[in-house]
Amino acid sequence: MADRRGVESQSVTWPSGPPGTGDLPRLVPRRRLLERLGDAVQHHVTVLTAPAGFGKSVLLDQWIATQAGEHPVVRLTLHRADDPSLVTARLAAALDWLGGLDSIGGATFVFDGLDDAPGNPAVAEHLGALIEHVPLGLRVVVACRSRWSAAGGRLRLPTDPVCIDEAELAFTPVEARLLLRDVSGRDVHDRQLDALLVRTEGWAVGLHLAGIALRHAVDADAVIDAFAGDDRYVAGYLHDEVLDHEPAPVRRFLAHTAVLDQLSGPLCDAVTGDRDGAAMLGRLEQRGLFTCRTAPGDTYAYHPLFRDLLRRELRLSDPDAEATLLARAAAWHLARQEPEPAARFLIEAANWDHLIELIDRWGRPMFERGASDKVLGWLDAIPGSRQLRRRGLAVRRAYLHTMLGDTRLAAQIVHDLDIAGLRPAEEILVNTLRATWAFWDASPRSVIRAADAALGALDTVDPDELPNILGLTSPASLKIMAAGSRARALWYLGDTPASRRAFHVFLHDGDAYPPWRAHVLGGLALLEAWAGNLRVAHQHARQAFTLAARARLLEHPATIDARLAVAHVWRERGHLQRADVLLDEAQAIATRTRPPTTLAVHATERALWHLAAGDPRRGTMQIEQGHASGDLPLPPAIQHRLRVAEVRLLVASGEIERARSILDAESRTGRLPPALSAVAVQTSIASGDLVAARTHLDAWDPDNLEPGARLEHELWTAIADGDDRRTALQRLSAVVTQASAEGHVRLFLDAGRPAERLLRDLLHTAPTPFLRRLVRCADQGRHVAIGQAANELSERELEVVRYLPTSLSSIEIAGQLYISLNTLKTHLQAIYRKLGVNGRRDAVRRAEELGIA
Repeated sequence: MADRRGVESQSVTWPSGPPGTGDLPRLVPRRRLLERLGDAVQHHVTVLTAPAGFGKSVLLDQWIATQAGEHPVVRLTLHRADDPSLVTARLAAALDWLGGLDSIGGATFVFDGLDDAPGNPAVAEHLGALIEHVPLGLRVVVACRSRWSAAGGRLRLPTDPVCIDEAELAFTPVEARLLLRDVSGRDVHDRQLDALLVRTEGWAVGLHLAGIALRHAVDADAVIDAFAGDDRYVAGYLHDEVLDHEPAPVRRFLAHTAVLDQLSGPLCDAVTGDRDGAAMLGRLEQRGLFTCRTAPGDTYAYHPLFRDLLRRELRLSDPDAEATLLARAAAWHLARQEPEPAARFLIEAANWDHLIELIDRWGRPMFERGASDKVLGWLDAIPGSRQLRRRGLAVRRAYLHTMLGDTRLAAQIVHDLDIAGLRPAEEILVNTLRATWAFWDASPRSVIRAADAALGALDTVDPDELPNILGLTSPASLKIMAAGSRARALWYLGDTPASRRAFHVFLHDGDAYPPWRAHVLGGLALLEAWAGNLRVAHQHARQAFTLAARARLLEHPATIDARLAVAHVWRERGHLQRADVLLDEAQAIATRTRPPTTLAVHATERALWHLAAGDPRRGTMQIEQGHASGDLPLPPAIQHRLRVAEVRLLVASGEIERARSILDAESRTGRLPPALSAVAVQTSIASGDLVAARTHLDAWDPDNLEPGARLEHELWTAIADGDDRRTALQRLSAVVTQASAEGHVRLFLDAGRPAERLLRDLLHTAPTPFLRRLVRCADQGRHVAIGQAANELSERELEVVRYLPTSLSSIEIAGQLYISLNTLKTHLQAIYRKLGVNGRRDAVRRAEELGIA
């Protein structure tokens, strides 16, 4: 018997590469694969399965070299051009060398290129019989391009094989870097390496050929950016090893479907006009023709370099076919309601007319999904789409920028269009768009002018003359856009009754475009919440949410106002946790487009929430951040609401002078509106100036106030009448009765200690469940606020507090603490501010409640 020790196979034979390439690929050490193969070979049958050029044979070379002197290895390398009789003779010689099937324990038989065996039935039968019937002592390694289920799955094996496929054979970044350095003689940067790995997917031959291209490159980035399947060496290799061996129908299928980045049977059938797409893809994958599944199911993709080559050949063989195939792919996706891949195919085909049709068909649904940026990207792909001579595209661009919250760019486009001259129908579209800028940065009066112009022209223009761009500019849609924006502008100007009437026109318009109707309902809900009509506000907001849910618009900006309205209602009713959730949701949606007015409303509501939560200083910080981020004047009603929140927070923090300075600045611009009059009374009472408080009350006209402002007027009148306790309690009783119907709680709690004292007195004389709740909420809020304030006191300030209940004067306290009188006064100011009081007497009471005095 022949001596089997030290047996090695002959060197692997690769197909000849292009001149100067040498053998492909270079022998880069790949320890992880050697270990993986070494472990796998312990099993009875091991299969290396991957398309051509993934380094199967090179790995076998490296592994066999490690077996020298350890175990006998016999290797049979097969090629399509081999003579069948020669293959049979070599197989018989290998078996004879091993000493027959009965005495080959511990040996390894390697079949390299099993699916390249000559097409002789006798050869295939001999190979199959050997693999099926080898005894367990003989280990078999099979290397093939086909998937194992195709190449060997028909064989009846004694055990299941261990498979190593292209996912494991693909070069890792570390291995790729070593190979490129070895071939090109230069190092590549991380970005360059990443780009090559994306293009080659770790394919050994692809990386090797890229290294060759880099050898003498002056601009490595340019070479890498240009490296594709049309590289002459890549194309030559893929032709020699893959395409030249395929029949014409397969090559036709490959070329026609190469326009697709993701392949499925139905899509391939739509593109090719055939009916065997699924079966063909399955065969291509099983045979290892650079086709792999991309996800569970029946979706495939070609290797990027292979696809590049196929597309280049399609363009060369039939220059007009590519556009036709891309259009078929787009039509297939559109039939399945998939606009994004359809747009991508139309852009590749330079089919601009159909792309504009797609933009108009899908602009509205994409807007509802919050994906207008993608539609703008499609528009950008059209050559000359930014030129004013293409006015229709310019108008679409202005609408899309507005949807994305970039009204400055939209305004610039509209300005340029005005100069260029617009047709009547285009003027309507532009003026309607201007009206919608009420949500962003347009002044309310300019919004009203634009809305009036659009609404007036809509009554005279032929509806057929109005282009329905983006699916948003039908006559009905334009009317509600313009009129709804006008109603909002009236509210922003402070004309709440007129705004309410204008909003109500659309309440029962069931045919209105859902986002516009949700905007109207949400705007009306917020208007009513601020007016003090909490039940009505909640009702309108619920309608907005119901409409949005049916239209799958719950995350759309049209729902922000409804969220803010309900957050206001919950806060006013004392349900802070519910309000907190809604404020967070509103902020998350608003940050996508960042409409300044909406963000100011949110900042106001969030600041008042902090006041209700007993943290006025944090609320003040919220307001200050809003001032710092705003670069445009806010509408009057929003500005007044923001000032109200700011003054209330300052009063609650004990910063009376700052609050008074804000009110003085506002009064210099004219008569204070009702909302600011309320906090002016509160500030005057907090500073002990009842004369000023009554003056502000007299300036109010309670007959023309909204319900919330009327309740505030009556509440502060009762507080200002504190000298006449009986009259004050009578007024307060009436206010409590009216407030209970809407569930107002913060109305009383935000008024602070003066209102709390009256509530306690009223509770003793005329207790009701709602009144008990008010006092209980006041107790809870006061303890939370005082506790937070006490935690802010410094150690020295706590020492000062302990002396306040004593009979010592300020000079005597300073002496006891060994500090100057001025230093003591500084400490006292800080203490009063942190405890939310106005003097020593109130500070003593708070300190005793806290147990720190």
